[in-house]
Amino acid sequence: MVTLTTIFIGSLGALSAWLISAPAPFLTGPATFVTISALIFHIKCQIALPLRNTSFVIIGISTAEGINSKVLDNILKWPVSLLIMTFCIVLLVILGKYLFQTFFKMERNDAILASIPGHLSYVLSLSESGSGNTVIISVIQSIRVLTLTLAIPITITFFADFDMQKTIPQKLILSYTHLIILITFSGLVGLLLLKFKTPAAFLLGGMFCSTIGHGFEFTPGIVPENLTVLAFIVLGSLIGSRFTGISLEIFKSCIIKGGLFTALSLVISLTGAFIISNLTGFKLIEVLIALAPGGLETMIVMGQLVGADPAFVAFHHLARLFVLLIVLYILVR
Repeated sequence: MVTLTTIFIGSLGALSAWLISAPAPFLTGPATFVTISALIFHIKCQIALPLRNTSFVIIGISTAEGINSKVLDNILKWPVSLLIMTFCIVLLVILGKYLFQTFFKMERNDAILASIPGHLSYVLSLSESGSGNTVIISVIQSIRVLTLTLAIPITITFFADFDMQKTIPQKLILSYTHLIILITFSGLVGLLLLKFKTPAAFLLGGMFCSTIGHGFEFTPGIVPENLTVLAFIVLGSLIGSRFTGISLEIFKSCIIKGGLFTALSLVISLTGAFIISNLTGFKLIEVLIALAPGGLETMIVMGQLVGADPAFVAFHHLARLFVLLIVLYILVR
């Protein structure tokens, strides 16, 4: 019942955002409406695990439909973007820690964990096992994910004059047989990746199976648009549901901290994207999405919406999480 309520609220948000021509309406609308419902009206919002994982699988399958031979041509340029991305991550963590510790007088451990742009579950587990203020860290990190979800489409529209409201173009639709096969194998691969504690296991499982299926033309066609839209609504609602159980007072006390940190991360990401775009010839839009420290699943969806190279975006976000593990280890030590 809680999941149905959350999806209903998210659907209202998607419809409202679509009606006012908001950028990425099926993602930003649900995230906004569910956040407001959880914070202001104290409605318990939650997405059941099976539905969440299924939506990630569908997003992964639909994302990998865009992988083509050009990926191999561009791989040689990736080291440049990966190197600059690593510098941006380290700079963001250092400046974020300084911001939280110096201006907001947070404890050193809290400042470090609040400034890590990713690995939320790992960050919170470190906080709970030590002396960290888990609630504050959780809210700041959730504000980062929510704000970037809303800010990235607006930034893209402003800097690149790109219509983020447009939907996926009509192409050959996957047959139900092929779709069921892809979802089944993607789920199995996702479970295998989950066993090895891989981030976004079911999304990557969907991308892997879809790449194989489309690369060898075993499963021609794209995921039906209504199914993809529903998966976006689930993801947006999931982002908003992070604020369930958080009091408005705690949120208000963290909004400036989280907002400033998010603004800092967006400025650093945008600057890095400009540099990489000029050095490599990659589109500014896809580089920004690859560098922006939002949720892995969310940024991959953003990449799909603007037609970015899905392998480029996914690989850079996975590399970001790997870099963050190293940075966390060094700082915690």
